[in-house]
Amino acid sequence: MMPKLEYFLVAQSIADDKNTNLVSLFHVLEEFSVDELPATVPSLVAVSSWLLAEEDQGEDFQVTLKICHDDATSLLPDVRVNFTADGLRQRIYHYVHNLELDRPGEIKMFILLNFTVPSDMAGRK
Repeated sequence: MMPKLEYFLVAQSIADDKNTNLVSLFHVLEEFSVDELPATVPSLVAVSSWLLAEEDQGEDFQVTLKICHDDATSLLPDVRVNFTADGLRQRIYHYVHNLELDRPGEIKMFILLNFTVPSDMAGRK
């Protein structure tokens, strides 16, 4: 089996309580705008929660955050987080700082599990 995505949200900031294992997300980003371009988004955090099966325990996984313009042009290199399954749930944080926006349009964010770039796309931005 493979982990199953429980949820994926992007927010301006989070608070993670290590004692209770609770996470609070502040200012969830569904849509945003800037006054003028170019602009910089100072920080954001993508949070994904994965449900794991007994068969996944001890296995290594990689979760990748991709941020692209609507024409599939990457806004920054993929952000990857690796983990080894050691429970039935895994929460992953991808922190992004100083995201540069240089033109208007839709920005798409993808969360991918064990994603590798096909060889014919390796050099594309």
